[in-house]
Amino acid sequence: MRRATEIIAAGNWPKETQRDEITLDFDSRHRRRLRMVADGGLEFLLDLPDAAIMHHGDGLKLDDGGMVCVMAA
Repeated sequence: MRRATEIIAAGNWPKETQRDEITLDFDSRHRRRLRMVADGGLEFLLDLPDAAIMHHGDGLKLDDGGMVCVMAA
């Protein structure tokens, strides 16, 4: 399973690396470690060193170099 180990702020990651997007409500955007399924079906493990808040447009960097875009619900 792919792992997302870093949050890259909105506007600071190349859009061409986007593999999928995930829509999360406010409470779901504050996490550290959780199995997630993106809107297009991509499964990955969010595995951050510390709990962090994800903002609309942020990218979750996957271990294979791809990104999952965070969308606020």
